[in-house]
Amino acid sequence: MEFEKLQQFLKDEEAARITALREDEEQKSQMMKQKIEKMTEEISSLSEQIRAIEQELGAEDVSFLQVRPVHSVSAGLYTNCC
Repeated sequence: MEFEKLQQFLKDEEAARITALREDEEQKSQMMKQKIEKMTEEISSLSEQIRAIEQELGAEDVSFLQVRPVHSVSAGLYTNCC
């Protein structure tokens, strides 16, 4: 009789620990999913910022490379000097 009580106690204890482990696993899994989702959003935001900066730099390159008449370029040099 005592052995059966001990055996039942151990089975109950095992079941409780397994349940606790599963709950812990589920909680950690949810936390990881949230972190991954947040990181994905941050990566997307950074990618958009990079694209915007690249477009701005590309626009600046185009205006820098525009052909101007020689006299306007030389006039600009004298006004920016000293």
